Amino acid sequence: MSKFYAYYYIGNQPNNNSQDLNYQQPKLLSMTKIQNEDPREHSVHLHPHLEIFYFESGEGSFFADHHVYNVKAHDMIVVNARTLHEQYSSTETPLLYYCLAVDNLKISNLEKNCISTLPFNQHSFNNKNNPIYRYIQASLTELKSQKLGYLLEVHGILNQILVEICRMFNADSPVESQLPIKNKNNAKIIKQYIDSNYNQDITLVQLCSMIYASKAALTSLFKEVYGISVMQYLTKVRLSQAQFLLRDTDMSITEISTRVGFNNPTYFSEIFSKHMQLTPSEYRKNEKTKNK
Repeated sequence: MSKFYAYYYIGNQPNNNSQDLNYQQPKLLSMTKIQNEDPREHSVHLHPHLEIFYFESGEGSFFADHHVYNVKAHDMIVVNARTLHEQYSSTETPLLYYCLAVDNLKISNLEKNCISTLPFNQHSFNNKNNPIYRYIQASLTELKSQKLGYLLEVHGILNQILVEICRMFNADSPVESQLPIKNKNNAKIIKQYIDSNYNQDITLVQLCSMIYASKAALTSLFKEVYGISVMQYLTKVRLSQAQFLLRDTDMSITEISTRVGFNNPTYFSEIFSKHMQLTPSEYRKNEKTKNK
């Protein structure tokens, strides 16, 4: 089972907190230190905030952008909002890592809670002697002590982390697609529509009509920008939401199927089983067993 070494919830703190000084955006929602092991404990998911992963030790895998990447000690991965992702350990050397959830980040010309136009960015440090690791340790010290002004100090450190990250990935991130800006914007329009309307009846023809493109053109464009076909992305978003509902609600399989955009519960179960290697009922049973 996963072992939580530290967890500090910071989101939704009132700005007039009498025990601390006021602070402003961007906001650190949470900081977690965690060790995970069995891949079956985890599932592909997405969320509206930015996440910064710093792997302190161990080895494992990180799924994002329709690919699996190897991760090791002192790797950092920054995942933009609304990016499907998953992380899990190797069986021999479990990953021990920090995860920072960040909200209210807005960088010019980028979507909210995104630090680049790529779904995620990865960087490998040689050892723990790097600014990101030092900033994380400084944040932990403040969170543990909770001295006067600790929230202001933590968010000041967060700003330093974000500045380092933005400078880092502006310098060495992979070369972006040279698609015309209009084409990139069209792909973004489709992605945003799916993110907001995944529970509706969405067809490729309908999406094509939104940007006046052929099926072939939209499929090629979306895959070039996001690394996955548009209909595969729609399926992943729906399944991610289904996992959440199976895990955190008592809704029936049929209700969940309809809620995430599958009008046929049998087809939903087939697609879910194909991607998760578990039926929806088996997945729910496993999740409830883990949480007892």
